[in-house]
Amino acid sequence: MAKVKGVTCVMLRLESIQQGSEIQCISDALEELVEERGVEKLIVDFRAVEYFCSQMLSVLIDLNRDIQAVNGRLVLLGVHPRLQELFRITGIEKFFTFAPTEELALLLLNSE
Repeated sequence: MAKVKGVTCVMLRLESIQQGSEIQCISDALEELVEERGVEKLIVDFRAVEYFCSQMLSVLIDLNRDIQAVNGRLVLLGVHPRLQELFRITGIEKFFTFAPTEELALLLLNSE
């Protein structure tokens, strides 16, 4: 985790996120940031991730709901095209903000 220009950035370093224990660990860490630390501007960096199972979509939906509940914003950075297709097929891409670069993600979060 890092803080850049007032925005919390979380980098996921796993190439593939499939195991329940991995997903639970990621979910717990992201939930703690929003619910306990009060993070309102969050970038989740997926540039290293090439695959995740559908359970990860549920984690992101919950995270997005939680951050919106505190009037915060979430940007998903560098989501692999294969994963973007998963968002599109499931019909949930419209609920998320995606950015191909960190610079654009920061601009999107700090443009209010």
